[in-house]
Amino acid sequence: MNFLKMNRDDFMNLNKSENISFLSFSIFKNKPLIAAVSTRSGGVSSGWFSSLNMKFLEGEKSENVVENRKRFLKVFDISYKNIIACDQVHGTEIKTVTGKDKGKGALSPNSCFHGYDGLITNELNVPLTMCFADCTPIFLYDKVNNVIALCHAGWRGTVGNIMGKAVDIMKNDFGTNPENIVAGIGPAIGQDSFEVGKEVYEEFLKIFDKNEMNLISYEGNNGKYFINLEKANELLLVKSKVNSKNIECADFCTKTHSDILYSYRKDNGKTGRHMAVFMLKNR
Repeated sequence: MNFLKMNRDDFMNLNKSENISFLSFSIFKNKPLIAAVSTRSGGVSSGWFSSLNMKFLEGEKSENVVENRKRFLKVFDISYKNIIACDQVHGTEIKTVTGKDKGKGALSPNSCFHGYDGLITNELNVPLTMCFADCTPIFLYDKVNNVIALCHAGWRGTVGNIMGKAVDIMKNDFGTNPENIVAGIGPAIGQDSFEVGKEVYEEFLKIFDKNEMNLISYEGNNGKYFINLEKANELLLVKSKVNSKNIECADFCTKTHSDILYSYRKDNGKTGRHMAVFMLKNR
């Protein structure tokens, strides 16, 4: 697999006047795609949400979220009114969408797709979005059939194998050969920052064997464990027959770099969300 070791200089600042920046993947370079994760900079939100908060949250002004989305998406010539969003419930349900769904969740949380943590489309210019603050953004691209999937994988979505479900939908509904999938695993809470109790560790044991657990976890003190969510989802992709050479991991901890990205754990839940956007473009 490829590891994209990110540092501050790797974030591309495309709009110096508004200080908008984003994380992208080298594995998607020169592909007919927009695939990016926003950072915290360049927005109008204040306090806990400072400054480019991309999700409608309690205590945040809706007009701030709309303005932040407008600024970020303008970088990619995407209308903020056209994005598709879910409420993201830490589950494994995935919705296939089309151009008719553009605008769902764009201007209000009430209009989003409820109960989903993944979106799939094979249509051009249909911008899929998910919001994050420690959970794992995962981008899947079938380079032959021109299909994309964007998923939100916290620990619950990971042990529920949302990755395997996304690949299965791509196979069954769009004829995808998993060997043709190119995957980007975005910034998430790093292993050394993600401490869990035995009950969570045992949930991972239901889907990973002992050898695999040794690759994605280590034991800490007082019955605690540390788990690598990026690595866990990479293993699930490989189990679904995605070629490891076609997987790129950001390996960039949101908690460690909470000045750049939002971190739910670092800020005890008092924080905003960064956004992943994924869209097929004309070749």
